[in-house]
Amino acid sequence: MAKWRVSFKASKGNIYSTPYTEIVASCEEDAVILAERKLKQKMPLSRDYDWQVTSVKLIE
Repeated sequence: MAKWRVSFKASKGNIYSTPYTEIVASCEEDAVILAERKLKQKMPLSRDYDWQVTSVKLIE
């Protein structure tokens, strides 16, 4: 397992946010899926936003 930092751009119309989170996952694809799920739970009003991955970095 590795630690990843995943950044997103979440937007809806002219409203946007650039959330990121650090997550432990076995591969980059899993990290993106788990990070998006985690952030959508923390930011319930942004669930219907358009989520785009802006970066994925291996931390550990």
